Amino acid sequence: MGRFIILYAISFYMGDKKQKGFTVIMKPTHSCNLACKYCYIEESAEKGVMSQTTLENSIEKIVLFNGEEKETHFIWHGGEPLLMGIDFFENIRDIQKNLGKKYKISNGIQTNGTLLNPDLLDFIEKNRDFYLGLSLDGPRELHNQTRAYKGGGGSFDDVMRGIDLIKERERVGGGVIAVITQINIDHFSELYNFFKANHINFKANPLIRSGEANKNYNQMTISPKQYGHFLIDLFDTWFYDPEGDKISVDPLEKIAGNLITGSPVGCNYSKSCQNNFISIGPLGDVYPCGRFDGIQEFKYGNINSNSVENLLNNPSRKLLLQRGVETIEGCSPCEYKQICNAGCIHNAYMVNGQVNEKDYYCTSYKMIFDHIKKAIKKEINLRVK
Repeated sequence: MGRFIILYAISFYMGDKKQKGFTVIMKPTHSCNLACKYCYIEESAEKGVMSQTTLENSIEKIVLFNGEEKETHFIWHGGEPLLMGIDFFENIRDIQKNLGKKYKISNGIQTNGTLLNPDLLDFIEKNRDFYLGLSLDGPRELHNQTRAYKGGGGSFDDVMRGIDLIKERERVGGGVIAVITQINIDHFSELYNFFKANHINFKANPLIRSGEANKNYNQMTISPKQYGHFLIDLFDTWFYDPEGDKISVDPLEKIAGNLITGSPVGCNYSKSCQNNFISIGPLGDVYPCGRFDGIQEFKYGNINSNSVENLLNNPSRKLLLQRGVETIEGCSPCEYKQICNAGCIHNAYMVNGQVNEKDYYCTSYKMIFDHIKKAIKKEINLRVK
């Protein structure tokens, strides 16, 4: 399939107007069996595990708030959510089962991949409302430098074992997030070829300045220009590969679709992610998204003692809702403001200490927007001649 057809497909997909309610990032535990050098969980984040009461309140209150017409999507995150065991996820299914007769519900599980086993995959394959996402930073020598066990051993072999188990199943998922740091940023070609050879769709996320990443920041940080050049090199490698349609590369597909349609898709680019996301921690504390967990000034309250309406009326959320390109210096004249909307609030806050600022990676976005825009225009011109 040619690149023009891929872009057409992206455009068509991005135009999907299916109604969606709040996506809930559920954190049943902040504990983890790994000790990743860039783990974004703050030390102040809740300890413990999610109780039955918190689990039921979280699911029922959010689903009822979203209503019958909108889909409620839960992302089971952490820490490492699979530490909760398969019984926990069977419990989720049972709570959602009766609601599912009337309401639209789906679930994603974001895992480090080391604890996957046949029983869990049997459950996910049987329950089609669940799918898996993993984390993998590239080939063994790159991955093991950032994603190791607490004892020091690398996790690559165990993650790949889990991916191999996934490939034996149908409709289970298996796309991965690769965090881009100083360790792997110069290896765009190696990353792309590795994921393509292993038939793994991937998303290249930049380092988040939070949690453990603050302690290792000087060693691992990347500049906005570095990330921009990385995305450009990765795009060219993928876009001009005759077999590039065999692999999905995010955020490049989203950016291409956003440029074509003029409508932003993706939490980083939406006009206000606050209308789409909410996060609930192990004890029921509610935050704007999972990245803010533990930052008390952005705590909305607790799901066990508040209605969703009251939580969404919290002054901190109202402050975040006011953020926009009209209020941020330098955004108003930008030609990409409609599909960028000043980027990620958390990226701005963790670097500048203010939410009413541009995303730290603003320069990166402008670089890749310019590059993809030119590539699309060139491709279309070639096809119409």
